[in-house]
Amino acid sequence: MKRILSIFIALLLFAITQAQIGRYPFARATASGEMYGSEMLTNGDFHDASTWVPSDASFAISTGFMVVTNGLAYHNFFSTDGACISGTGYHITFTISNYTSGSLAIQCEGGGTGNGTVRAANGTYTEDVVAVSSGNIYFMNGGSLANFSVDNISIRPIL
Repeated sequence: MKRILSIFIALLLFAITQAQIGRYPFARATASGEMYGSEMLTNGDFHDASTWVPSDASFAISTGFMVVTNGLAYHNFFSTDGACISGTGYHITFTISNYTSGSLAIQCEGGGTGNGTVRAANGTYTEDVVAVSSGNIYFMNGGSLANFSVDNISIRPIL
C-alpha cells in the first residue's frame, strides 16, 4: 500500500509540474531545451538612436551605448516600441558597464511576471519574462539616481 501511495504522489507531482510548465512559456522553453525565435532588435548595440525612446535628457546614445547620467529614481529609462505581445515569453540579454549608482530592471508592458530582476552592478544579464499585456519593453531605474551604460541588448521570443 505504501508503494502504491508513493507512486500515486510521484505521478500527481509530475502532473502538477507539467501543468505549471505549460502555463509559462519560459518554463516550457527551459524544459524543452530553450528554443528561441529570431532576434527582434535591429539596434541592440546602439549604433544609432532611431529605435529607442529615451524618457528624458538623462539618457543618451553615445559611442554605441545607452548612457544613463543622473537618471531619476523609479523612472523608465528607455523603451523599444511594440516588442511585447500579451502572454508571450521573451528571452532578454543585456550588458551593464561603467556602473556607479542606481539600478536597471526590465519590464514588459503591464508588469507582473513581465518584470525582470533588479540589477545594480556591471555584468551581462539574462532575463526570461512573460508579457502581461501587449506593448513596449521598458528598462527602468530603481531607488536612486542612476549612472551607468547599457549595451548589447538582445530580445528573442521564447517558442
